[in-house]
Amino acid sequence: MDNDICKFFDRAAKAANMTDREFVRLRVALRKWATSALREGAAARPRKSMTHPTPSRFLAASATLFPFTPKDERYLFRRILAELPRRRSSPRFSLIHVLDWHLPYRLVATMACVILLMTTGVTVSFAAESALPGDVLYPVKIYVNESVQSLRQSTPTAKAAWAVERVERRLREAVALRVQRRRTPSRERMLLQYLRQHRKEAQAQIIAIAPEHTSAETLRLQSTLEATFTAYRDALTTAAASTDDGSLLRELELAAEEAGAAREEAVDALTELPAEELATEFIEHEQEALTAAEDVREAWTTARQHVPGDVSSAVSERLEQTEEVMEEIQEHKEAGDFAEALLSAEEVHRLAQETETLLMIQEQLQEQSEEAPSAPEEPPVPSPPAEETTGESTHPEQQEPTEPMTEEEPLSEEGGTATDTTPEPPEHDERGAVFSAASSAQE
Repeated sequence: MDNDICKFFDRAAKAANMTDREFVRLRVALRKWATSALREGAAARPRKSMTHPTPSRFLAASATLFPFTPKDERYLFRRILAELPRRRSSPRFSLIHVLDWHLPYRLVATMACVILLMTTGVTVSFAAESALPGDVLYPVKIYVNESVQSLRQSTPTAKAAWAVERVERRLREAVALRVQRRRTPSRERMLLQYLRQHRKEAQAQIIAIAPEHTSAETLRLQSTLEATFTAYRDALTTAAASTDDGSLLRELELAAEEAGAAREEAVDALTELPAEELATEFIEHEQEALTAAEDVREAWTTARQHVPGDVSSAVSERLEQTEEVMEEIQEHKEAGDFAEALLSAEEVHRLAQETETLLMIQEQLQEQSEEAPSAPEEPPVPSPPAEETTGESTHPEQQEPTEPMTEEEPLSEEGGTATDTTPEPPEHDERGAVFSAASSAQE
């Protein structure tokens, strides 16, 4: 049995790559422990119970009878780990690892990417403000810029005012499309779609201010919305092109009627307020209406020289109505009828808003007409006067000249090449007049 144990430990030593000295020490210790265990077992039980046919059973019995001490177990464990093949452990992901390893080497690149993205986003957002329906950046203007601006409004009144402003932005885009000669059926349909959507949103936000339409601010916003639609309808009616199908004008007419009806409902509801509340509302809105009328007068004095006649007559008519309504305000105020005085003040504000919008549209038309590129048009080919050519010319290529004829190649009345005795000055003057007239028509 001792030989079997030696062979067993020889194989174990080779598998563990132990040195000879370590193997001898371990074998001596095991033999000593096994001998002690056998002696104790022989004294306690019959000898035949301690016979083991294999070394593994012998060692198992020895370990049960006399186990290793903790010190021996630690020693053997260290030796076994030392002989195992060394493997590089994979690093564990943690925030400390990222900050300790990646940050020093990638901080600059990361910050540069963040700054680049922020700068690009701001640049695109700023460039989208001048986009028109059909442009690439127009969805950014609608769904990013204006949506963010809507989220920034905290009060119902501010949300309603911004909704009215969005409607006016769509109308300014309609004017820009016509001035810049970029109006197409697809762009017009897109503009009308957003105009209808934002008009409904504006009405909903205005109604949300006071569910019963009893707020003076509701009347103010309804008046502003009606004035905006009316002013743009009048301005675009005078500036309508021959190719305009009238869809936008019909939409503006319908929107102005609906806004006017909503304003009348707000007026009827406002007159039912108590007298004290009406007096308070009138005091707050009277000065605002007078200031708006005075500002419009000053703006008209400055811009009346550059306004065409049809717009000038519309502005003058509204200013006259404003003067009449302001006189009515004083009469109602002296009589103590604050309900009618408040309605007159709102009427002054509406007329001032219409006049201001008309002047703003005219200014936009002038500015964008100067900046807009001329439409690509083929220059007309001037034809010679009928009295100059009585017969067919022998040179067809000279019938449609692309530049004025020189004195060396005038056309005779018979269609051939003229001689030096042909009266050239009158014919040259007539052709020059034709070309100058064609150039004036092109401009």
